[in-house]
Amino acid sequence: MSYLPFSKRVARSLASANNLSAEQEEIITYGLELLVLNLLNLIATLLVGFMLGVFSETIFCALTVMVFRQVAGGAHSNSPWRCLLVTASVIPILSLAGKFLATEGQAFINILSIMTIVIGFLVIIKYAPSDTPEAPCLSPARKRKMKNLSIFAILTFSLIIGILSYPSFTFLVNIKVSIVLAMVWISFILTPIGYSFMSHVDMIHIKR
Repeated sequence: MSYLPFSKRVARSLASANNLSAEQEEIITYGLELLVLNLLNLIATLLVGFMLGVFSETIFCALTVMVFRQVAGGAHSNSPWRCLLVTASVIPILSLAGKFLATEGQAFINILSIMTIVIGFLVIIKYAPSDTPEAPCLSPARKRKMKNLSIFAILTFSLIIGILSYPSFTFLVNIKVSIVLAMVWISFILTPIGYSFMSHVDMIHIKR
């Protein structure tokens, strides 16, 4: 695996200072790489959301995706840079769409929310947790645990959507629809179609 110069330099310095083995240095490098790339991913996503005028919506959309990613998995790019490109594009676009759809009326939003929740439940029951070669579920017990956490996550977000449907929370309708669209995206990337989409994304060549 190819690492960023920053990750390698810091890991080498830490390994040298603490007399660590090459294997331990590799682990530190990998951890730093994930930390740096995830931070860049988040910053890029929020920056694009800010530029599009949907900063708050982007925060909640990103949070929703992050929670489901942790417990349900889903299609990943084999390159962190492509992953950054997809995340920094898709989440702000979903947030912008959420802001637009929030003006379509309560009846439409409620139908969209109910359909998303129902489809999300079905997808999670069938596909979550979604294995990948890079992050397979280690055991049947772990798989059951992640399945239960995925169900708990969609129950929690369904409750949040329900609460935000009350008239006293109409001022948060943009946030509500952004959360709903984030759940649509999660349902998509858990399916075989989502994996096919990411395989096409992996055909994009990005120079480092």
